Amino acid sequence: QPNDEALGDDIRPWSVRDDEDGVWFPTSLIPGRQAILIVDTSEEGFFHGWIDYDENGDWKGQEPEERLFSPSLPLQKGFNWIAFEVPEDANAPETSYARFRFGRQETLAYAGEARNGEVEDYRIALCPTYDVWIMTDDIVYYPGEDVSLSFYVDDVSQIEIIRHRADGTSSVLWAGTVEPGRQELRDHGGVLRALSVVGTETIEMITTSLPTGCSTWVTTPFVVVEP
Repeated sequence: QPNDEALGDDIRPWSVRDDEDGVWFPTSLIPGRQAILIVDTSEEGFFHGWIDYDENGDWKGQEPEERLFSPSLPLQKGFNWIAFEVPEDANAPETSYARFRFGRQETLAYAGEARNGEVEDYRIALCPTYDVWIMTDDIVYYPGEDVSLSFYVDDVSQIEIIRHRADGTSSVLWAGTVEPGRQELRDHGGVLRALSVVGTETIEMITTSLPTGCSTWVTTPFVVVEP
């Protein structure tokens, strides 16, 4: 069933069997600015995306700016980095929703049947001016390797960095208050190392601007493979 966390179509959020595991938002969404998606696919296909910028509850055709690609974006197997523009007149409140569909059909609506593929819904945040991003120095690691994690905030911010492991467990890597600018997790005493469990992990950063009170969250993946 639909719910406010966009988990109505999710079998087990942040679990080893999580089916919402193909899209990450490593940058914040700011009206009039470019944002980035990271998408992982198991085969070549077509990627479709919608964001409910005015939070009226749908992504209907009379709002073409809410469709990210027209009609879709062809993707290669593996990780794909996608840039898109957030409309200048995006007027959603702090929280809204995105829907993504992937499959072999070049044209799909935001709802309805498809011959194959997957649908994933995500809860997202928009802040008028709050610039935030997170990234690792690589995408693939062997067990035991150090993972260098960088992040950026443009306000004095309260942040929490959470690791969601491939085995379905989660833990807080670091939490605290930071000044504006680019930061390294290790500079704050945090340690991130690839574990022996192979699979895709997600690093999530939840952050609040102390001057404005606006909150957002960004995510980035990395993969642990067998040596």
